[in-house]
Amino acid sequence: MTDQPSDAAPAPAEPSASVLAVRQGGRGMEVLMIRRHRDIAFGGGALVFPGGKVDPRDVGPPVLARCAGHEGLAPADRAARIAAIREAFEEAGILLATRDGVGAVPAPERLAELGPLRAALSTGAAGLEALLGPLDLRLDLSVLLPFGHWITPRYLPRRFDTRFYLVAAPDGALELHDGNEAEEAVWLSPAEALAAGEAGTYSLMFPTRMNLVMLGRSASVEEALAATAARPLVTVEPVMGRNAAGEKVLVIPEAAGYGLTEELVSRVMGKPARG
Repeated sequence: MTDQPSDAAPAPAEPSASVLAVRQGGRGMEVLMIRRHRDIAFGGGALVFPGGKVDPRDVGPPVLARCAGHEGLAPADRAARIAAIREAFEEAGILLATRDGVGAVPAPERLAELGPLRAALSTGAAGLEALLGPLDLRLDLSVLLPFGHWITPRYLPRRFDTRFYLVAAPDGALELHDGNEAEEAVWLSPAEALAAGEAGTYSLMFPTRMNLVMLGRSASVEEALAATAARPLVTVEPVMGRNAAGEKVLVIPEAAGYGLTEELVSRVMGKPARG
């Protein structure tokens, strides 16, 4: 049964986006993850996928003029895809962009040169158009596949409406954390990330853990992309409830396909990371 604690109007959920960039590594399929700085208010110290809030400038005319593959997309989906691309560059140095249809992943020395621009994007001093215009880059939004859609429970004081996207990482992509919101960037298999969360090496929040479980059902990048394209996307907005033992749990839709419908509230934020 559900057990929502308040009838008060919920806080608005801030539009956000996150990207699961995957590659085929020596240990099988790996996904890029970052560890957030511990002093960040929400999810400090947690191991997450690169992501953040949608910036209104993400859908400004200068950016949209350099986007393809957005025909027929709902405005919220379009904005989230652009934000996911921006955040992947800001937080991990992965540039999901092309020049004349050709991959345009900068060499490591070029990424170092673009450091001030990454910092300006991260702090909000510049918008995405400051990157796309000078480098003559274009974004193909169709390469990002909708993977998950989670909305923070209504009883929490700060809420996010987060769309998760799956994308094959460009050849030569590196893990270069920004040193601002991210303290560390690592490529891990889904099984490795889940095991690290269970061991307390990293802290994994509930949506991150569930998306790792979903991703881990595929053995390769090609298999993950095909499975994601074929799977219907069901929005998950957990509600408070109690299990048969009377313990507080968060309840999610079975149709979302994560393999469970409830999680103990005590496990939602993950085990605190050691150290």
